[in-house]
Amino acid sequence: MISCVLLEDKLKGEDQELIFYIVPELETNAMGYYQLPLDGNNTKFTTQPVHAYVGYKDFENFDFIDAEGVIVEWYSNLYYSNNDSIGYYRKLYGENESYTYYSSDTSYIFSGNLNQLKSTVNFSSTSDIKGMAETNVTVLSQMLGDTLVLSASTIDKYDNCPTDSCWVAMPFVITK
Repeated sequence: MISCVLLEDKLKGEDQELIFYIVPELETNAMGYYQLPLDGNNTKFTTQPVHAYVGYKDFENFDFIDAEGVIVEWYSNLYYSNNDSIGYYRKLYGENESYTYYSSDTSYIFSGNLNQLKSTVNFSSTSDIKGMAETNVTVLSQMLGDTLVLSASTIDKYDNCPTDSCWVAMPFVITK
């Protein structure tokens, strides 16, 4: 899913549109999910860099212009606690945001502080001279088989509002 706005002459020109997409550099499965493999050498967690491209499509010259210095905010639906090596949380977005705890050991119930949960993704990055912004996705071994929904958005530098900027989300399945 991609959502963008047509830029006015505030930024580059009347005939340019902001282009924004996530570049995961991972293989996809038959269902279109990006496969995020767990590191076989590390039993606790795996870290995978993921990039987003931000640029402009120049309709006058039929060219792409890389956008440097654009803030990209990242979101994930999976969270974890450093004190918990058994389970993790899935965040449900919407009017009533909530967290559901998942664990293979159903006798264990995490009773820690939800405010201490860590996202599986760094929250913010800035695009470089080539229009690339990077974040690191960290998944735990107990997340094997679950789906991570990675979302990113740009922030409109004129009013700092993400709703009239670009937004994209992509599904990842955590594999071996």
